[in-house]
Amino acid sequence: GNIVFAGIGIPLLAATLALATLLLAPRMLRPLSIAALVVMVVANALTASSSGNAVLLLSALNGAASGVILWVLVGMLTRASDGARLFAIYVTAQAILATALSWAMSLLVLPQFGIAGGYWLIAALSLLLLVPATLFLPRSYVPLAAGRILLPTALGLAGLISILCFLAGILAL
Repeated sequence: GNIVFAGIGIPLLAATLALATLLLAPRMLRPLSIAALVVMVVANALTASSSGNAVLLLSALNGAASGVILWVLVGMLTRASDGARLFAIYVTAQAILATALSWAMSLLVLPQFGIAGGYWLIAALSLLLLVPATLFLPRSYVPLAAGRILLPTALGLAGLISILCFLAGILAL
C-alpha cells in the first residue's frame, strides 16, 4: 500500500485486480510478485520527493502493483483447503499491523521526517516483502476447475458486502 492514494491508487488497485483475474494465468507468480513489489518500492520512494502530477502517476503505479499483489493473495486463499481461516488470520494481522503502522507514523515518523519519511517507511516495508515473496511464493497455482460461474445468492451478496464494509472500516482506521 501507500500512505495517500491521491484518489487514483485505490481505483487502479481494483481495476488491476479485476484485469489480473480475467487475463493472467496462475503462472509465474514469483516473478510477477517480485516485479510488483519492486514497482511499489520505487513508486513510494519516488513519491517521497515528488509533487503535483508526479504524485498521481506514482500513486497509480503503486495502486496497479498493489492490485497484482492482492491478486496473488486472493489466488492463494481460494486454493487453500482452509481459506476462510487463513483469510481471518490475514485480516486480523492486517488490522493489527495497520494500527501499529499508523501509530508509528503519527508519533515517530511524521513528526521527525515529515510525509517523505512516511513514504520511505512504506518503501522499506515493501522492500522487506521481497524476501518472503522470493522464498515462499509458489511459482504457479494449480488452475481451478473450469465450470459454470455461479453468482452469489442475495444472502451471499449481503455477506460479501458486509465483509467489504468490514475491510473498508479496518483500512479507514
